[in-house]
Amino acid sequence: MKNINKNRLFIASCLALITTAMTFAIRARLETVFGPEGIGLTLEQIGYAFAPAFFGFTIAMIIGGPLVDLLGIKKITWMAFLTHAVGIVLTLLADSMTSLFIATLFIGIGNGFVEAALNPMVASMYPEQKLKC
Repeated sequence: MKNINKNRLFIASCLALITTAMTFAIRARLETVFGPEGIGLTLEQIGYAFAPAFFGFTIAMIIGGPLVDLLGIKKITWMAFLTHAVGIVLTLLADSMTSLFIATLFIGIGNGFVEAALNPMVASMYPEQKLKC
């Protein structure tokens, strides 16, 4: 780890975490776009369509941990980027509860992969500061 730019990797991981946070925040605002005044989904349908963000996140973290050991942090980070990108594009194109469900699942998986890959990376880059607040 001596030949890497720790600050650059740390900033990149912070940007990935900001992306994760923004996907949650933007999804909350999308309720009006997909709701009765927009596409016409009921609030119950919107709730079902947004739910995969949470179990996609959990599944990606559970699967992502062992995958980090198997494939490496770089590949999991690229998988996080790709699933975020696919999820965002699918959200922009969503016109039904099913398409919104699939888009939200991709975003949730991307969020989970960000956490699964970048948290251990930062912890291993700064082992002496694990308990520092």
